[in-house]
Amino acid sequence: FSACGCTPALLAMAASASPDDVPRAVREEEDSMAKYLRMAKIDMHIHANTPDPTFLEQAQEDNFVRLMSMNAPVPFWKSIGAQWDYVADLRARHGAALGVVSTFSVEGWSEPNWVDRTLEHLKATFRAGALGVKIWKNLGMEFIHEGKFVMPDDPKLDPIYDYVEREGKTLVAHCGEPRNCWLPLCEMTTNNDRDYFRDHPEYHMHLHPDYPAYEEQIAARDRMLAKHPGLRFCGAHLASLEWSTDILGKWLGDHPHLCVDLSDPAGAV
Repeated sequence: FSACGCTPALLAMAASASPDDVPRAVREEEDSMAKYLRMAKIDMHIHANTPDPTFLEQAQEDNFVRLMSMNAPVPFWKSIGAQWDYVADLRARHGAALGVVSTFSVEGWSEPNWVDRTLEHLKATFRAGALGVKIWKNLGMEFIHEGKFVMPDDPKLDPIYDYVEREGKTLVAHCGEPRNCWLPLCEMTTNNDRDYFRDHPEYHMHLHPDYPAYEEQIAARDRMLAKHPGLRFCGAHLASLEWSTDILGKWLGDHPHLCVDLSDPAGAV
């Protein structure tokens, strides 16, 4: 949560000097930092995947009045259970400053009790304070059942979405990826995407032409929304529509009960 590159040394120098002695750039930097600290802020998409409270404490010092930690079934992270335990411990110490969105695993998908077991898991997280459920890009880009990718609009997920809607919770969805994901690294428009997909070639769809295309990912999400018009929905990472504010605006206009968050693709904005 650093802002403007302002350092304690710069602030100390500015505070000890008369206004005429302080370079204009330093004064502007000091003013910018002061405004940043005065402004109450919310970050609705973080991942508190550690018991270390340093990040949360710094955020509170920087006047972040609300943070939302998203659990996600990322294979190279801690387990869903461990993620939940970390956030529960931090919430016990920091209270309402930290909210949480739970998630679920597709492990045991083919078992007849998978839906019931998943609903019981989500009920438990709601009772413990979860404000919603996150689905991740493993639906559409990773999880294969009977030779086919399971997409976000799979009928087996409908009872999950129905339950989230009945409970008045929010479904946060990381569906697909930024459109850069389907381009060669040299053609990507942001360093953030270039760095991520260089480090994670398993998700770089340019290298996997046999996987569902960008358009298929977006279409599956929109089919799911059409089946659940009353579902409160947040499209993570600008709903993977970061490449066109016109298309994003039309999508939001057509679905007035939806929202997006600005995490990750802010560089594209």
